[in-house]
Amino acid sequence: MFKTSIARLSTRSQTITLAKRMYADAPAGSVAASKDAFGKREKAQEDKYMRDREREKQERLKKHIKDQRSALDELEKSMEDKH
Repeated sequence: MFKTSIARLSTRSQTITLAKRMYADAPAGSVAASKDAFGKREKAQEDKYMRDREREKQERLKKHIKDQRSALDELEKSMEDKH
C-alpha cells in the first residue's frame, strides 16, 4: 500500500513539473543566424576532413597496387629465367 502510494505521488509530481515548450514560427535574432553559420562551417570542415581521408586512402591504394605490380613483374621475370 505504501509503495503504491509513493509510486502514484512520484508519477504525479513528474507530470506537474513538466513545462510546455513554446516555439516561434520563424527564427529571429542573431542566435539562429549564428547557429546556421556555425552549422555550415562545421559541415565544410567535416567535408574537407573526409576528402582528405579519401585522398590518403587512394594514395595508399595506388602505392599498394604499384608494389604488387612490381612484385608480380619480379615473379614473372624469375619464371622466364627458369625456362
